Amino acid sequence: MIIIAYHGEYRPAVLYREYTDPVVYLPMDSQYLGGDYLLDPFYREHLRGGVQGIRRLVDVAPDHFKRTHYYKNYYQQTTLLDEVAVFAQITENVTLTACFGRDRSSGEPFNRRELGALQQYAMTLSTLLKKHWQEYRFEGVIEAAPAPPEERLREVLYQQHGVRLSPRQAEVALFILRGHSSLSISLHLDVSLQTVKVFRRQLYAKCCISSQAELFALLMPLFAQLIEHK
Repeated sequence: MIIIAYHGEYRPAVLYREYTDPVVYLPMDSQYLGGDYLLDPFYREHLRGGVQGIRRLVDVAPDHFKRTHYYKNYYQQTTLLDEVAVFAQITENVTLTACFGRDRSSGEPFNRRELGALQQYAMTLSTLLKKHWQEYRFEGVIEAAPAPPEERLREVLYQQHGVRLSPRQAEVALFILRGHSSLSISLHLDVSLQTVKVFRRQLYAKCCISSQAELFALLMPLFAQLIEHK
């Protein structure tokens, strides 16, 4: 289990962790808190605001999540097979999650009975989490919302590689990095599938690449520079 506090779009804080196999959290501090959290489906749930109860990772992850750099180079290292997170809203900008995980030491995901029990007591767990951490406050000051990640990505990519993306191309790039297929992107942006394919071709051409793997290789090293530290 791990309890994480998300503060708006700023870097999250780990409040508590426990494990059977220590390998599960070895990449947490360097990789996850170093920028990979920006691609975490649970972090995306937090950004929606007002999320309570539980969410299972497999239910909120994008359709191509397991093809992403985040999954292959971070998540698989944790050996986690399944995760369910309890969400509690502490303040307008602060969300707590208590993530229950099954890793290689258990060898199997949560079964139907266990998931049913978690669902049955979802609001009780959420209330208990909020009650226990009700005095928690972000040490920094959450001011005006930072620039959208698409804008930050555009700026850093131009500074580091001289590549100037349009706002829409940067938006599509982030959808791809999070694990959305072209169809999923079209549904989120409310545009046609063909339009998304055009955006992808333009994105690849601007970056002088020809594959999704090359896109990951180009953009993932920039993520540490997208973090809001305040």
